[in-house]
Amino acid sequence: MALHAAGASDGIRALIARDPARNADPEEPHHVALLLEALHVAGADDAARALATWAAQHADLKGSQRLARLLKALRTIGADDALQTLMARDPVGHGTFEDPWEAAALLAELRAARASHAVQALLARDLASHSHIDYADSVAWLLEELRAAQASEAIRTLLARDPASRVNFFDLQAVGRLAAELHAAGDREAVRTLATRAVNTNADDPGYFAEHLEVFRAADADEAVRIVLARDPAGRARLEDPGNVAWLLEELRAAGADDAVQTLLARDPAGQARLDDPHDVARLLTALRAAGADEAARALAARAADAGMFDLAEDRASYRFGREPDGAAAPPWRWAEPGGDPGAAQAQPVLKLPNGPP
Repeated sequence: MALHAAGASDGIRALIARDPARNADPEEPHHVALLLEALHVAGADDAARALATWAAQHADLKGSQRLARLLKALRTIGADDALQTLMARDPVGHGTFEDPWEAAALLAELRAARASHAVQALLARDLASHSHIDYADSVAWLLEELRAAQASEAIRTLLARDPASRVNFFDLQAVGRLAAELHAAGDREAVRTLATRAVNTNADDPGYFAEHLEVFRAADADEAVRIVLARDPAGRARLEDPGNVAWLLEELRAAGADDAVQTLLARDPAGQARLDDPHDVARLLTALRAAGADEAARALAARAADAGMFDLAEDRASYRFGREPDGAAAPPWRWAEPGGDPGAAQAQPVLKLPNGPP
């Protein structure tokens, strides 16, 4: 692939002449898949066809996810005969499916290959009963593939195992995808369980609330959004972190939670925000102004300017020469060389300080 990207056609021919396919490992079908696709992209069609035929006859069938990768490669390069040869070896009957990710990967590729008999054989292996359901992403993908395959009985079996109560929360984006799939499956109780678990920890962290709202909104999991809002993030969240408070304010507005927005603004986030990060302060200023809280934005801008942050958005023009202790803009001033003639100061050029006012 690197030689192809570099346009090194002579190098490609020299490498292919060494017959890299001859050294392929049948126990690594996912590596074979990568080589198949690389040969195809490089225009080595004869070598790709020969490798496809060999892989279909000899590739190890035990790893379902690796096998799915090979199926995808054969389908991508149009090796239909090799694909049929591989299917004739009963790949469904050899794999183990304790990991729902593996089951979903193979089911997806079989469906893409229109191998309806193999799809039915795979579903008959009772994927929903034997898969581990610790990882939200894996369960979500399996539910999605079962739904696409119209495997309603398998979906009911999987939901009966209560994945919403058992999945971990290592990946919140995955939790959002699972919420969307539970919603699509019509299991509102499971969505409520998942969302309730999600907001039962870090109950005063504005970033935690904001991330859950963002994830559940992206997944169109309206029920989960309502549950997060019912935990009163606007009334409970700490307000000293301006970046995360701004994020929460943005998400409350995006969720149409106008009452929550007003609750949050009434708690004076402008007066409680830390002033240690200009970027975060600027984000909160923008969020306050977008929410129509102009007075709060002015108060925060004044606090920020007192702390030396003169260049926040539209406020920077007001303090071109600095700021007086009473908040007024400093008058213009110029620089004279130390020891020079004070009377000649006005004739000196303005000194431009790095990244600052003149």
